[in-house]
Amino acid sequence: MLFNPRSIVGKIDKVMMEMNDRNVDIAAICETWLKDKNSPTTAIIKSHGYAILHNYRKDRPGGGTALIYKASMSLTPVLYPKSTNTFEFVIASLKSVNGTKIMFLVVYRPGNMCT
Repeated sequence: MLFNPRSIVGKIDKVMMEMNDRNVDIAAICETWLKDKNSPTTAIIKSHGYAILHNYRKDRPGGGTALIYKASMSLTPVLYPKSTNTFEFVIASLKSVNGTKIMFLVVYRPGNMCT
């Protein structure tokens, strides 16, 4: 599932209801508008049996990317060695049952970050 809620903060109950109703394993979220690693929003995600891996803006409001996934899954954050001023992203990998590595990349490029 890919979703751009333009702030997950006020819509987290609807997002989690949709994920539960559709039995979604992993959701890619753009424009989370989260402000820190732990918040009431991340607590609600965890209360539904999911985990969250996200990057949030530290310097101004808005933006942010996330992967919300079932807590029973083991996603590993992938650190990207270069920073960028033109887009925001989060990367994670998942090792499947047969050992195949699956990479997940969520990218958000705001219009005001064009060069």
